[in-house]
Amino acid sequence: MPRRTDTKERMLVIAVKMVNEEGWDSLNLHRLAKKLGIKTPSLYNHCKSLEQLRHQLIYKAHDELLEALRIAADGKAGKEAIISWAHAYRKYGKNNPGLLPAIAISTDNLPPLNWDDLPEKSANELFLNEAMRILKPFKLDENEMVHILRMLRSMVHGFVVLEQSAGFGLPQDSNESFTWMMDRFFEGIAQ
Repeated sequence: MPRRTDTKERMLVIAVKMVNEEGWDSLNLHRLAKKLGIKTPSLYNHCKSLEQLRHQLIYKAHDELLEALRIAADGKAGKEAIISWAHAYRKYGKNNPGLLPAIAISTDNLPPLNWDDLPEKSANELFLNEAMRILKPFKLDENEMVHILRMLRSMVHGFVVLEQSAGFGLPQDSNESFTWMMDRFFEGIAQ
């Protein structure tokens, strides 16, 4: 008999695979239980509802993205760090298209899950702290940093969403467009 934590970990792995292959809205408990090889009522031993499972996926996506951003910006500062950060965000989105909607949802607005392994941290606060660290060399006040961060995140997230949905139908290379967008971003900060 698998341990409860093993089943919970497998459940999250399979849920991530489902949403990445079929989309965020494709997730349902009956199909998930079937993929786990258990009956749907048994799934409720590991999560109380589809909503709770989605919330756990949101936390997981935020944690994974934050780790990818930290690694990308490690040892870098200023423009170099932000470029690395933007590429890591884009790569995470490309590799996890089903979790893309999850990283747009604020964890601060989620109700408590009462799940024994729920992270005891605010992913949004950690994300903001990391972003402010890499923006520090630009000598912006805190208010400006928040606006710049929102602009950067909106640009990169929106770019990935459009890229994933084949929204760029013109023949120009999307990598060139991404580089061009980031260059214009830095021109704006410089002003």
